[in-house]
Amino acid sequence: MEKKLNILWKISAAMAFTFMLLVSPSCTDDFEELNKAPWAISEDNVPIEYLFQNSVSNSKMDPHISERIFLLYWGSASRYYRYDGLANGNDNDSWSGDYWSRGFFWGWVTSLQNVIDIGKKREQAGILKPYEKNIIQMARIYKVMLFSNFMETFGDVPYFTALDGKTDYPLFDSQKDIYYDFFKELAEAAQALDPAVSASLIGNSDMIYYGDASKWRKLANSLRLRFALRLSEVDNAKAKTEAEAAANNPGGLLKELTEIASIPQGGGWDGLTGVFTRSWTGLELTIDMSNLMIGLGGIPFKDPGNLYNPKQDVRNYIGISSPLLIPKTNEPRSQYVQEGVPAKIDPRASVYFALPGTADHNWTSAQNYTYLANTAAGVNVTINTRYAWTARPHGSYGTVGTGSPTGFTGVGNRPVMVKKYRQGVGIRHELFGPWETYFLLAEARLRGWNVGSSAADYYNAGIEQSFKHHGLTADYAAYIASTEYNLNGTSVNFDHVTEPVNYTIAEGPNAGFQFKYPENTGYGTLKNDRLTKIITQKYIANYPWNPMEAWNDHRRLNLPFFINPAEETDLVNINLKPNESHPDNFPRRVSYPTRIERENPVAWEKVVSSGFVNKTYTKLWWAK
Repeated sequence: MEKKLNILWKISAAMAFTFMLLVSPSCTDDFEELNKAPWAISEDNVPIEYLFQNSVSNSKMDPHISERIFLLYWGSASRYYRYDGLANGNDNDSWSGDYWSRGFFWGWVTSLQNVIDIGKKREQAGILKPYEKNIIQMARIYKVMLFSNFMETFGDVPYFTALDGKTDYPLFDSQKDIYYDFFKELAEAAQALDPAVSASLIGNSDMIYYGDASKWRKLANSLRLRFALRLSEVDNAKAKTEAEAAANNPGGLLKELTEIASIPQGGGWDGLTGVFTRSWTGLELTIDMSNLMIGLGGIPFKDPGNLYNPKQDVRNYIGISSPLLIPKTNEPRSQYVQEGVPAKIDPRASVYFALPGTADHNWTSAQNYTYLANTAAGVNVTINTRYAWTARPHGSYGTVGTGSPTGFTGVGNRPVMVKKYRQGVGIRHELFGPWETYFLLAEARLRGWNVGSSAADYYNAGIEQSFKHHGLTADYAAYIASTEYNLNGTSVNFDHVTEPVNYTIAEGPNAGFQFKYPENTGYGTLKNDRLTKIITQKYIANYPWNPMEAWNDHRRLNLPFFINPAEETDLVNINLKPNESHPDNFPRRVSYPTRIERENPVAWEKVVSSGFVNKTYTKLWWAK
């Protein structure tokens, strides 16, 4: 208890100091008087590691911010969680304003900038301690992480002069210039870190790596690799240069499970509260994740107790026809409801999701576990959803939604995220895992860049790390050898690039049904090429902690394949091309909050005069 109270005091003290640092110039005299008290917190005596701790603990996002930004923005747009938020083009000015101000220019990055600025002053004065030099580099790296999420949410943002204290109206900087500075900051910070400094001098003040400078160096290099791939479609020369520099840096990359960058979390209501802990959030399986996982890897559904029956081969069974069910989408099975579970599915499905009726599911809103569906013959049929693997598209259902099966919209009838993640206690919030490093290297090598081994070796290593992380090593060999397709027409085996062929169900209740693999017109016609495999595996492996990277890949490559949101009523905030997998059918960014026009009119006037359209369908600079 004493240790916990000490940490809380440190955080509170750091927050108080941050507030004092941000007071207006009129308070300077009072601030100078306060500095005279020997017990007062000031630039001269504040331990900068407490300011760093304050930023990390709060930027993890308390429930107020995380529910809106992490779930309804990033999670919805990435199709990691089934929310009709940003996936339908819906953002909220108040939520965006909170993230913009509280998270950044009055909060998280301000604390980091204070660490950097105070550290520089101490260095110039010759009083900087060796461990404080490492804290400064950690703050630079983490500031890049926070600013990348911020910029990738909105687009151009104030950056270079935003926190220098020299102007009340910092102008917006271009994404290209900001990314170039990210590369510089990460390279310099990685070089300046001193692994010889004892980690114990920093300890719990660094909640990510507990003062381990060598791991921070690897994180910096891995982030550099991540951002290099971000520019792959618009600035190939720079992307190649930075990727090769990161991959060949002697400091190394994050490649082991012991090197996962993560933050502790718990219950309650503060910055360290788990992002999935609110009882009212459904965290329902999405149709996009479902289609990616069904059949992928050829592994039988994990069912030690033989509970989840019937088990259906998706090539022979589609489900019970219900023609009132969401016709306006390009999901091939949108007007069918499936009973039971798929016979084969990616083994991580059972790690990520709990089926209705299981203790791990724990939703009481549909205890009967049934749909009442209107069939093609006009007869109501009861469909058992206990232990069933079902999902529904995002979108606006309109009158179709009102006539859909009873219980269709109830989250209790579909798989949801397992309690392990939803409760959030005893597990850490993962920021960057070694599986992502390997998938980034695989893509870079596929592009012909000089990053070491073969694309196939990196790809398989990424899958292996993900499987090890979830205790699935026994399935690894069979999984990477599989040539069976998922419902998007993608297989696991890296060298199996034969395209899938549409088929007709020959017999059974769905005899005559023509299954057509959905077309991906945004990237190309291929469904089983090696790049699609890499991004598919990266998407599944990064669940549930990294929706931003999933959204970034989809904006960059239109991969993995996403089902169109159903359009029974117009979704006015995204330019829908109905029933076509086109990039314009998906959100590209979040609109700038209106508070900018009020609080920074100089910058806003330049944004408006440039012809920029402040809509969710406006592409970011690096997006395809």
